[in-house]
Amino acid sequence: MNKIVSPLRAQLKPLIRPLTIVVTFSVGYFCTWAHEFTWLIRPLLIFMFYIICLQIKLPELKIRRSHLKILLFNIAIPTGLWGGLCLCGQPLIAQIVFFTAVTPTANAAPVVMKFLGGKPSYVVTSFVLTNIGVSLALLFLLPLVTGRVSLPAFLDAGWNLGIIIVVPVTAALITRALFKSAPQRAAKFGGFSFFLWSVTLFIIAASGSYSIAQHDEISKNYLLLIGSTTALICVMNFVCGRWLGEPGLKREASQSLGQKNTALTIFLALQFSDPLVALGPSFYVLWHNLWNAVQMLIHDRRIAQATIDK
Repeated sequence: MNKIVSPLRAQLKPLIRPLTIVVTFSVGYFCTWAHEFTWLIRPLLIFMFYIICLQIKLPELKIRRSHLKILLFNIAIPTGLWGGLCLCGQPLIAQIVFFTAVTPTANAAPVVMKFLGGKPSYVVTSFVLTNIGVSLALLFLLPLVTGRVSLPAFLDAGWNLGIIIVVPVTAALITRALFKSAPQRAAKFGGFSFFLWSVTLFIIAASGSYSIAQHDEISKNYLLLIGSTTALICVMNFVCGRWLGEPGLKREASQSLGQKNTALTIFLALQFSDPLVALGPSFYVLWHNLWNAVQMLIHDRRIAQATIDK
């Protein structure tokens, strides 16, 4: 009996994390009241990033040629798409596409790469480089795209970005200096990090649902247009990211370009553009997490199959 149950458990185990993502997002969508906890997202992301930083050695954070390609793609393609759509007489869709596609690497991306058994250090480097590079580029691109600019808002965004990067990195360096066993202990927090990530997704889904509810004048067809457009951008990013990566790092490059720091561009869209524009990166949250769920399913099934074969 145990011989039958054991392979069955091994087959079902890969479904746990993908189903958790889908269920978390679905429940969050119907719990609009949870948008009041949006303030929790930043500390949760900082703590998850801190756990990752504890396990990474600074010499591993090397900027590779593919990192520069990802940064260039992250800036040039959204700008080109925006210009093309404006020429076609679609200024609002042009802004939605721009704010969605220009979004830099998410600081949760290294966490996901850790779940996928890849090299988080590559994705951490992408996170730092793209968030700084894109933010600097936006100083010049935002006035062009929206016609509006506010120095206090830029300083606020820069301050928040600095906290997200500097605080976990500094805390990790201090922890590693005080406790030599910190990297080994942090490696045991994988399950807890996934739980925190699920909580974050729940709040993000609730916030997106609340935003849609506040704009009941939007037609279903227009929402479908925004959703399908951002889904295509998501596929483009993950596929092109894999193409830009070096051999042995293609999965990491794909994750770096595909999983995005949507909190940043949602904030910028609300500050400088129309609330409708913020729906672009809000929809993207759903798409890149569904992609993550599929990746986790494939990865975990391979691990489970390898366990059965042994």
